[in-house]
Amino acid sequence: MLTVPAITALLSVFCYFMFFGAVWAFLEPLGAEFGIDGRTVGLMVSASLAAQVMGAMTATAFEARIDYRLAITVIGAVAALSSALLASGPGLSVFWAVTLVMGFILLFIVPYQIRMAITADETRTAVLLVPAAQLFGLAIGPIAASLLIDGENFRPVPEFAAGSALASVALLGVFVLVGRRRDPA
Repeated sequence: MLTVPAITALLSVFCYFMFFGAVWAFLEPLGAEFGIDGRTVGLMVSASLAAQVMGAMTATAFEARIDYRLAITVIGAVAALSSALLASGPGLSVFWAVTLVMGFILLFIVPYQIRMAITADETRTAVLLVPAAQLFGLAIGPIAASLLIDGENFRPVPEFAAGSALASVALLGVFVLVGRRRDPA
């Protein structure tokens, strides 16, 4: 049975992945809007795969040493900042850096989201739903962001993504408050 903490944790995961899905789906037209050709954006996406592997490996090394609340908060702030930078009309080097950072944080956050889901629900039902929340966020993010696109102006996409990342952190805050109310220590 899903509890309020479990649902809140899953919504936090969902919102974080909406951030990523929205930006990733529209990275090429965003790059084009700022004068970056499709081949270069494709190369950035490929390079970000290596950053994703590095993020996963780094999280594996540090997961037990960093509290999941701190990690999710910091990564959410980095995601929002990355999105804001994409919305600002960055040059090639900033676009590269943001793409690599976003690749790194994509898989870095996963163990911390899993830790949050475990904390939410001792039956571990919520943990089993984390991949579904991730995929649902990846699918809904581009759909929701596409509703904000006006002609050739793709800047609302990273603005929406920043909001999604911040919503993920806000939901973590709700999760922590609900947890304290449920378990006063």
